[in-house]
Amino acid sequence: MTKDAPAFDFYPILGVIRDSGSVQRNRELRRQRMAAARQLGTHTQAEWEALKAEFQDRCVCCGTDQRNVEKDHIIPIYQGGSDSITNIQPFCATCNCRKGSDSFDWAAYRRVHGF
Repeated sequence: MTKDAPAFDFYPILGVIRDSGSVQRNRELRRQRMAAARQLGTHTQAEWEALKAEFQDRCVCCGTDQRNVEKDHIIPIYQGGSDSITNIQPFCATCNCRKGSDSFDWAAYRRVHGF
């Protein structure tokens, strides 16, 4: 590679190549969005643990208890959602990846209707 050649990162899972500049810009944009979300509200680890326990460490979307749950923002950060516990629900990685921009509150639904 010559000195003037652009630097590229390869993401085999995504099957794409991105130049390092776009990767850095995306990281910075995500950092800015998360900082804005935290200005609207935050949560503690204890609140997150209590939320997971409320649903027995199950994904509130599909109901599985076979995978670790992760934080899903009901209103996505990129759409102006906060990082408050009231905007977070436990999702498995599969459901979280499928969700896209959907802002359905599965936690509220499960509180009323169960699994």
